[in-house]
Amino acid sequence: MDQEITDNMIDKDHYYEFSEDNVNHPTHYNKHPSGIEAIEIIRWHNFNVGCCLKYLWRLGLKDGENDIKDLEKVIWYAYDEIKRLREIERRDTTKEDKIVDAILEVK
Repeated sequence: MDQEITDNMIDKDHYYEFSEDNVNHPTHYNKHPSGIEAIEIIRWHNFNVGCCLKYLWRLGLKDGENDIKDLEKVIWYAYDEIKRLREIERRDTTKEDKIVDAILEVK
């Protein structure tokens, strides 16, 4: 059911009344056996972890989509999160080293 989005539809009370909305609520969003939509889970996590969960949650539920491509996306976001955490760890270690060096210089 294709519908043109008009200004009066932007009011969320009316916008979400459509039975099929490929922008805000594609049919594969609720195909998980639990009936839970991925957003209900991923909103509690950071971006990278949320993306991993989203692609895993909806794996095999999108019509005509390639599961391998979605799994590759999971790997990409997981690796990006690893890089992010390693950078934080490196910065924290560098800060700790500077603090220890400063303490030792004072003595």
